[in-house]
Amino acid sequence: MLEERKLVTVLFADIVGSTALGSVEDPELVRRTLAKAFGEMRRLLEAHGGTVEKFVGDAVMTVFGTPQAHDDDAERAVRAAFALRDGIATLSASLPFPLQLRIGVNTGQVVTGGEGAETLVTGGPVNVAARLQQSAAPGEIVVGALTRKLVEGGVRFGPVRQIDAKGLGPLEAFPAEALVTALPEQHRGLGELRAPLIGRDAELRLLRESYEKVGHERAAYLVTVFGQAGVGKSRLVREFVEIVGPEHVLRGRCLPYGSGITYWPLYEMLRADAGIRGDDPREEAARKLRAAVIAAFGDASEDAEAVARRVAVVAGLATVEEALPNIAAADVGDELRWAVRRYFEQRAQPASLALIFDDIHWAEEPMLEMIEHLGEWSRAPLFVLCLARPELRDRRPSWGGGLMNAAAVRIEPLSEDETRRLIAALLLVDDLPESLRATIVARAQGNPLYVEELLRMLIDAGHIERRDGRFVAARNIAEVAVPATLQGLLAARLDQLPPAVKRALQRASVVGKVFYADALSALGPLEGRVEDLLQFAARRDLVVERDERGPGGGRAHQFKHILIRDVAYESLPKEERSRLHARGW
Repeated sequence: MLEERKLVTVLFADIVGSTALGSVEDPELVRRTLAKAFGEMRRLLEAHGGTVEKFVGDAVMTVFGTPQAHDDDAERAVRAAFALRDGIATLSASLPFPLQLRIGVNTGQVVTGGEGAETLVTGGPVNVAARLQQSAAPGEIVVGALTRKLVEGGVRFGPVRQIDAKGLGPLEAFPAEALVTALPEQHRGLGELRAPLIGRDAELRLLRESYEKVGHERAAYLVTVFGQAGVGKSRLVREFVEIVGPEHVLRGRCLPYGSGITYWPLYEMLRADAGIRGDDPREEAARKLRAAVIAAFGDASEDAEAVARRVAVVAGLATVEEALPNIAAADVGDELRWAVRRYFEQRAQPASLALIFDDIHWAEEPMLEMIEHLGEWSRAPLFVLCLARPELRDRRPSWGGGLMNAAAVRIEPLSEDETRRLIAALLLVDDLPESLRATIVARAQGNPLYVEELLRMLIDAGHIERRDGRFVAARNIAEVAVPATLQGLLAARLDQLPPAVKRALQRASVVGKVFYADALSALGPLEGRVEDLLQFAARRDLVVERDERGPGGGRAHQFKHILIRDVAYESLPKEERSRLHARGW
């Protein structure tokens, strides 16, 4: 693995008082107990996508964001911290003595990889994470300022406190008190500011007309909305839900990590529809779900009872062995698909029902099969709406293609004029200096999330401030950097590429936003033909081909977004950048 600079989140967890245990408990007992605890900690950390770097004494260090970056690494780390704390508390009930954890989580840019590297990552953020962990009380989770910002909306925090970190000076520490359930679009944005839907009239009309068609024809219809992260899929769906009414909608999200998540969107839908609370005992939750099924069918018929037993498996309230003791393992999938379809068919009477599946590019195969089954075989007014990134097509090129009642829509970036309107709507003004507005437009390049996060960064930095209830420019700036809230998202796209393609784009970033294949070849050999590598990147919507050719006859290309170029450039170690620039770029 080549040396790189990366934005990662580091988690330190320490078992409280383990040193003292060695002096009062039998050392063999302590060793076995800690080994069991460490095994559970590793399982939970890896289930959330973390890479355990090392166990040192009674502490563990884990990195989220390497070797593979994800757009939610900070959220994964904080969720892993809660899972660790609660998991060790549960495990303690079966241990000879209780255990508690102190946990610190911090996000920042580090150096990773390189020949002969003895550690996963190095850099100041690692030291800060360790100091945060040391400052935590038993059972407490403390995060750094950037981590807090990245998980805003998904975590409830206590009052900030200052800690005096030896060798680092004063640090802000934020105690994480609880996880908060939020839809994807609620994690980001400008707080209370809500812009009107801009530039999506045709797409919204298609969704509305498709939903109405379902009601008229009393038949199912599957629509998939494709688009890159931040382009506005969730914002479009929020507008759609407001039009049809949330009482006609059930919604669930596919998760990118974790155990037992195969049918997670249906788990969320069924529990929400049955009114099951997170703190309901299993028996009470099962009773509510069965009551919801009986109410949907109108009686406790044999069909209703069969459906209730099967959907209880999907809702996490029964095992396959409990619900389907006489069903062969090979037939379980068919049984669950039948039951879920029958339940939603009954729920879609008499009014149409919309089932919204978020992030199906992360869905496991049984979940994708379930969605297509609902779209193809349902005989009721079910509107099945899916949101996906384009990479779903890499896994399932024929997604929805074989269905007569299916459609797909691609969300494209906003135009420059639409981007300017979005800026004005978010800030409630249109009198920013033209140079600043033009800079935001150029760097966002039509992605609404990029617009929001660039504005948020400028507000946080004091370049735009609120006066008399309005946002105005406090001072102008020449450059706008990539917000940390977008670095992970863009780095994740680059990390999903084959290494040779990523390396080509890193080289291209040194040349500039526009680059020639000849220039990349001149910077040194790559693994594969440059033209083939760039064609692959173009299929992933990272670069576009231009009409002109370079001095050697090779095609010119440009990065689809200047922010992609910036993140690729920032991932190169400074020494490597200097070496490439010394070759003439």
